[in-house]
Amino acid sequence: MERQLTVQLLRKAFDFLNNEKPFMILSIFNCDKISGCLYIEAHNMAHVLAIIDGIAGIYKRGIEMIPYTDMP
Repeated sequence: MERQLTVQLLRKAFDFLNNEKPFMILSIFNCDKISGCLYIEAHNMAHVLAIIDGIAGIYKRGIEMIPYTDMP
């Protein structure tokens, strides 16, 4: 399921790439070893919320940012 959601989000990002206001998403991926998680790399939470809007299967209440100290 996570892989299908990742593909949907990537397609949505590519569709909006040539629009006047593309999504500011750096990467979207999932890890097969951790089920139930998608990783979306963006500069702020608003960009993440914009891309997941309208995608069935993603729950907004479970979204959290990784602390800056844990980022490489």
